[in-house]
Amino acid sequence: MKSIWKGAVQLGLLIIPCKLYNVSTTKDNVKFHMMSNCCSSRVKLQKKCGSCNNEVTETKKGYPLSKDKIVIFDDEELKQFEQNKSNIEIQSFISQEDIDSLLFDDNYYVVPEELGLKPYSLLSNTLHDKYAFVQFIMHGKQRMGILRSVNNNLILTSLHYPHEMNPALDIKKLECSPTEIKLMNQIVKQFSSPLDISTYTDTYKELIEDLAKQKEQGISITNIQPTFTPKDDLVEALQKMLGG
Repeated sequence: MKSIWKGAVQLGLLIIPCKLYNVSTTKDNVKFHMMSNCCSSRVKLQKKCGSCNNEVTETKKGYPLSKDKIVIFDDEELKQFEQNKSNIEIQSFISQEDIDSLLFDDNYYVVPEELGLKPYSLLSNTLHDKYAFVQFIMHGKQRMGILRSVNNNLILTSLHYPHEMNPALDIKKLECSPTEIKLMNQIVKQFSSPLDISTYTDTYKELIEDLAKQKEQGISITNIQPTFTPKDDLVEALQKMLGG
């Protein structure tokens, strides 16, 4: 597994040189090719210069200071800048209840270098009921995050800024009858069980492959009927779920 970031966790004079590794991967996502409508051939996207119209193979980054003034950076300059700012700086220690889980974004394993093993162990052993609130720069953005201890390993979870969150929609609430509430509670009790998440897998890729094979064989895939239709009588539907 390849690290995606290198720097240090810092709390005052406490420095933990470390690397970050992705906790999860999405490499098995279904991928479609972009095809042309005219010939059903794969589309090739070309980058062209806005001035000379030549095809571009190498690029730089330009930051617009104003409408008419753009400052050019190359990748090495920006990489060096981020390396100079590559500390995960602990700002404070907070209660776990202080952070709304809706703000959680990506998770990273924090893996210490040899010199950081002792302070790493010290920090991970003291974060069982607390989070360390941190700031750091990654992928061209200053991020917020929390450090937390999971099985004595430090996990960095990046956070969304509050202004990045969309407001909750105003959903009309309807009154539920005592019978409906009673039946729903019975269903929750009946379907409650310990969760073994390892038994769940992503089957979407297999479903798409089956769909592609059907279409290749000339089978229409537009007449597939939905497997679920809402019931008008909610009580009747709940009773059937309970075997009534």
